[in-house]
Amino acid sequence: MPTVATDAMGPILTEALTAGSGDVDLLIRTGGEKRLSDFMLWESAYAELFFTDRMWPDFGEADLDEAVAEFHHRERRFGAVPSSILQNETCV
Repeated sequence: MPTVATDAMGPILTEALTAGSGDVDLLIRTGGEKRLSDFMLWESAYAELFFTDRMWPDFGEADLDEAVAEFHHRERRFGAVPSSILQNETCV
């Protein structure tokens, strides 16, 4: 049986999980953990993070609706300074 070197698994898994869909916009972490565990770290660099105590098998449609609703209320900045800070600096 052929084996794949451990270093080669990262890109293979990333391609399989993203199916070439690009960067992550919303990353949902279930189970109460507040860390990414190196899961799709580069693809999630500018992702909005949503943490829930609900365990994955119990995560349902209502939970997804809650995460998406919160996502829509966030100001996407992609690493930039928040506009509220910029406005305060011009008033000084």
